[in-house]
Amino acid sequence: MFIYGLRTVVLTDHQPLTALFNRSNVSARILRWSLELQRYNLEIKFVEGKTNVVADALSRGTAQRTGVESMEGLDEVVVNCIRKDKKSKWLTELESDDDFAEIVDALNKGDTSGRVTWPGAVKPVQIADFVLEDGDLKMYQANGSLVYVVPKSSRYEIFHEAHSGTFAGHFSAHKLLNRLRKEVFWPTMVRDIHKWTRECQRCFAHNVRPRMTPPLKPIVTMKPYEIVGVDVLELGMTTSGNRYAVTIIDHFSKFAAAYPVPDKSAETIAKTIFIRWIAEGCRWPKVVMSDKGAEFENRVMEELTRITKIDHVTTKGYNPR
Repeated sequence: MFIYGLRTVVLTDHQPLTALFNRSNVSARILRWSLELQRYNLEIKFVEGKTNVVADALSRGTAQRTGVESMEGLDEVVVNCIRKDKKSKWLTELESDDDFAEIVDALNKGDTSGRVTWPGAVKPVQIADFVLEDGDLKMYQANGSLVYVVPKSSRYEIFHEAHSGTFAGHFSAHKLLNRLRKEVFWPTMVRDIHKWTRECQRCFAHNVRPRMTPPLKPIVTMKPYEIVGVDVLELGMTTSGNRYAVTIIDHFSKFAAAYPVPDKSAETIAKTIFIRWIAEGCRWPKVVMSDKGAEFENRVMEELTRITKIDHVTTKGYNPR
């Protein structure tokens, strides 16, 4: 209420807050906070913690003074503590990296308004999505968490430890990416993880690879009953004493029929095909196609197809397609 409509400078020792209005990958909750604060004319500036004495005094209770009646017997000890974030080995390497040197330089200057385009990237990244914290370069995730930016020299080491380390399980690239994205980041992460996972010799030797299956070839027919397929299906015992069903289909019209039978002997199957399907239905096929079951490959079927001049062909063994 008191600052509405007025330009207000906010001083904070929490550097990530300076990029609150410039970040691109933010969660829905942080986005709502940002939109709420945009009602005010705020300019957020970073100050070092040792100079932010006003906020520290307001956020910390004053310690009660205890009187000392005598200094006799007390040893005087002087403790000096200067807190300074030490630059990590990763950050030192990233300062000379072609992809991140510009980002680190901009963050050191406090400029988070720019963008950087990496080779092969679909769109540029916001410098505001990165922050220098605890001597490392980190990147914001959509949920507001921070992940470490990894230089080129340590990327394969990170992958190897997660994929082949003592507590690793040689997981797939997809599972490995889901795990590593919660902790680290580098621009070519997806491509590198897939490449290194494919090159793992242990995975190649032990993983079951899918068999190459040739595509199916359609059966071409030019007229009805040129080719009919026949098979036997076991359905279980019915109240009528039938246990099987003889199924017959015309490959041209897709007309199908099923005949219940008590057994699948050669005589029963032959009667069903030649009497019920051919004679009663007046459907004379040119070719009868079946599998290599004993109910189809027998002397009865051989003689009947020879007499009626119907060709009997069978599919490949153990190939029910």
